[in-house]
Amino acid sequence: MNLLGKVFVILILVMSLIFMAFAVGVYATHQNWYVQVKKTQSELQAANTDKQQLTQQLANLTEQLDSELAARREAVAKLETEKEQILQQVRGLQQKEDQLVEGERRAVAAMETTQQSLAALRGEVDALRQSIRQTQTEKEENFQQVVKLTDELNQAQTELSRVNERNLQLTEQTARMKTVLELHDLDEFEPTDGQPPKVDGVVLASSSDGMVEISLGSDDGIRRGNQLEVYRLGPDVSKYLGRIEVIRTAPDKSVAKIIPEFRKGVIEKEDRVATRLR
Repeated sequence: MNLLGKVFVILILVMSLIFMAFAVGVYATHQNWYVQVKKTQSELQAANTDKQQLTQQLANLTEQLDSELAARREAVAKLETEKEQILQQVRGLQQKEDQLVEGERRAVAAMETTQQSLAALRGEVDALRQSIRQTQTEKEENFQQVVKLTDELNQAQTELSRVNERNLQLTEQTARMKTVLELHDLDEFEPTDGQPPKVDGVVLASSSDGMVEISLGSDDGIRRGNQLEVYRLGPDVSKYLGRIEVIRTAPDKSVAKIIPEFRKGVIEKEDRVATRLR
């Protein structure tokens, strides 16, 4: 595999990793679309940077190939010039052979020398012809490889354009969804009926000033102002302890205050919390 082939393999590998990362991002639909789009844009920017680097490498290799081809053409032209000079020498030797007919020995010796020179020249000419044919074959193979790589690069650019267009569509769709939610004063994680989802948790801590900490947070769909029921599990029957209202949330826990008019007992650590009693 030549250098251009290796560059093409690297390009395919990079684009495959990019498309795989994009597919994984689309598959993870439980995540926030806005964050996902931002992540996709970052990956696309990194992909564009990698593509520019690979394109530059390809341009450098193409320039190097052109330089090598130019050098080979110069070598072929030089060999042709040397060939012409050799042919001129052959003609000179032939004229000299005609002039040396006076002495048989000298003529025979000159003839043998000339024949040997001709044989050597024919060998050199054959070698030059073979070199020219080999150079032309390599030139055609390199040209076909460049054409193939150019076609594949165009296909990759077309696919990247399609991905960019899809990413733009997703971004616009996310922006429209967010605008609609903001116009209706809705939270994208909050149920449309204004009630918290059906979840169960436990009391993590309780203070004497009527504040409690529970194990349900914003990741569970709990929002500020939600009211939850507190009860204690017993061996035979559960005991209702009162109602609390969430005043501050975190991803995995929340802080709530006890509503006095619903208080039926002392709320302690490990008591159960539910959005609705079963």
